[in-house]
Amino acid sequence: MKHVTRILALLLVVTTLCVMLVACGAKPEADPTQAKGILEKNGYEVELTDDPSMLLTSSFYYGGQLTAMLSASKDTDYVKIFWFEEKEDAEEYYDFISDQMSSLQYAFGVEENMIWYGTKDGVKAASDQK
Repeated sequence: MKHVTRILALLLVVTTLCVMLVACGAKPEADPTQAKGILEKNGYEVELTDDPSMLLTSSFYYGGQLTAMLSASKDTDYVKIFWFEEKEDAEEYYDFISDQMSSLQYAFGVEENMIWYGTKDGVKAASDQK
């Protein structure tokens, strides 16, 4: 009985640590221009679109009014970040992509009106966390 209790306690500790590590994951810089600067400083090729006329077509595809869209890559790492006008639109698109991304080895997330996905190193490179 003591053996089972110890195993269960150990599993609880490991599970808690895993949840804490996931919650502390990197997230991109919230400002599009700053995110672009950080990625360029880290050696990424970056394309930032914040021109409303260019975003209009993309807004129809992504299901909400986009205010900016960033795509960056370096070797095999990449990150895509979308900034929506409304938080609800970001959450709706996040729900849509999370079904597709959860089976793949991508880092993805949503915060306020911004969503992101990409390789773990790509997302980390878009943040100030090192």
